[in-house]
Amino acid sequence: MTMPLLDVQGLKTYFLTSVGVVKAVDDVTFQVECGESVGLLGESGCGKSVTALSIMRLVPDPPGKIMGGRILLMDRNLLDLSDYKMRMIRGEEIALVPQDPHTYLNPIMTVGDQIAEAIMLHQGIGKGEAFEKGVEMIKITGIASPEKVAKAYAHQLSGGMKQRILIAMALSCNPSLLIADEITTALDVTVQAQILELIMDLQKKFNMSMLMITHDVAVVAEVCKKVIVMYAGKIVEMGDVVSVFKNPTHPYTGGLLKSVPSITERKKRLQPFEGTVPDLVNMPPGCPLRPRCCWATEECARKFPAIKEVEPGHFVACYHPLFNAEEEK
Repeated sequence: MTMPLLDVQGLKTYFLTSVGVVKAVDDVTFQVECGESVGLLGESGCGKSVTALSIMRLVPDPPGKIMGGRILLMDRNLLDLSDYKMRMIRGEEIALVPQDPHTYLNPIMTVGDQIAEAIMLHQGIGKGEAFEKGVEMIKITGIASPEKVAKAYAHQLSGGMKQRILIAMALSCNPSLLIADEITTALDVTVQAQILELIMDLQKKFNMSMLMITHDVAVVAEVCKKVIVMYAGKIVEMGDVVSVFKNPTHPYTGGLLKSVPSITERKKRLQPFEGTVPDLVNMPPGCPLRPRCCWATEECARKFPAIKEVEPGHFVACYHPLFNAEEEK
């Protein structure tokens, strides 16, 4: 059995606030294989982005702190590395494409210089050569007139172009793992489709693994082979996309899928998932979905259920998986 590229084991990331401890990521375990695309799916506030920041060791401390677990990149535990070694890994081995290109591009530097800066840091080459390589990366992302765009500032570019620049910057050092955090959220539908197609093409071209963070079920279905569903800082279901989406066994996953419009069933009324994510400072005992779940019983109030395999490669953390509950009903 081959070693996974990324192996997250029992990760716990908490925020120590004036009103209490926020368990943003609470005992999360998953793997990303070499060349694999994995979707991290869930509502806003479920812990997806904090998981990504924890992997990159970018959680602001204070108030955030990684309280436990291991993050293995091949055979190295990233939590044991010095700040200097971790800086060398960021960009070169693990790259992050953040969700808001307007925030992450420096307004007083040309985008070409920003890409070149990362290349110079990790590859030790001169500014001129690094700039030329940056232009080539811009060209790879499909932007017309890459030489001209490289000399432009962020405010001179559209939202879609800014997102492509961030992708070019992330891939400039050929990382093994790309973390894409809600990269289509601020874009219109046409540009979203172009960015997703670009990401899939570049993943194949560079033979890299990808962790796609999103709240959009359609994005996961199109881009990813495996999906991890998170709720209130915990993993509630995971497996290959076909198995999970065809046979969702956790009530939360089922609720998410029922709230998505269907092309084949256009007359079918959408079923919103009632309720909201619980207050992470005052979490309900047991399963955090219990206040929103129609299948909840007294057993669900005692403790969070252990994750178990319901079919080969398909795991769920629920005392009453949907296929059992529907049979009983």
